[in-house]
Amino acid sequence: MSGPEADEQIKAFTLERDREIRKLGIKNTLIGAVLIAISGSAIHFLLAIPENYGWRLSAGRGVAILVLVGLYGLWKLTNGIIYLVRPQSEHQSISDLEE
Repeated sequence: MSGPEADEQIKAFTLERDREIRKLGIKNTLIGAVLIAISGSAIHFLLAIPENYGWRLSAGRGVAILVLVGLYGLWKLTNGIIYLVRPQSEHQSISDLEE
């Protein structure tokens, strides 16, 4: 294989890899946005409950779990945006990125 043909193959492989990383970016962005929206609205609902209800005190653990879910969503959203904007910055294999 000559030099220009090899360069064309490398360019094609790089474009395919970037396309796959962008697909992962879209998936991570959507997952992150959904998790943030769900946890944010659930936290708002739990904190809007009047204090005279007895189970508001037990909602503290639920709020803590929802905050963790929201933080995980923020992490997924951030990674997704990075994969979308700059896929060539990732040097791991695609199978490692999917985990």
